Amino acid sequence: MKLLYSNILPLGTDDDQQTIVSSFEEQLAEADRVEIAVGYVSRASLDELDELIKKHDISKVCLNIGMYYIEGMPEGSFHTALKLNKKWQDSGIGEIRIVRSFKYHGKVYCFYKNDVPFAAIIGSANLGVLKLEATNRRQYELSSITTDAAECQEISDFIVRLKQPN
Repeated sequence: MKLLYSNILPLGTDDDQQTIVSSFEEQLAEADRVEIAVGYVSRASLDELDELIKKHDISKVCLNIGMYYIEGMPEGSFHTALKLNKKWQDSGIGEIRIVRSFKYHGKVYCFYKNDVPFAAIIGSANLGVLKLEATNRRQYELSSITTDAAECQEISDFIVRLKQPN
């Protein structure tokens, strides 16, 4: 396990510390598939994820969003999620799912190569960490990354269970 940080003053990163965003991009550059399960998203973070998926030529993506079914989702995020879901499904690379059976507030990002999970980011960072905006510019997040095969498989198995209809 290695800690990943936000770079927000007064707790900016030291030279030996890696940010959550840079680690996410580093893992994405090695991956051909990514599975994400978060509580919240923003319109900007959805657009940024789509750009990163394209940039790194990811062939499979599934985004699970867990906190909106009961309270409702902001309209801009909802329409962006619908647009991306259609785009990803039409191109055969993936989908966006909403957890409906309970409030899912976890945050996990699992990266795969040839269907084998090789890294996972776990922690407090919702998808909004990918794109800073006025609403999250001063929000500090702390996560960790694991490359332990058993831990990555356990996280992968969890995401599979989360996606099952209840």
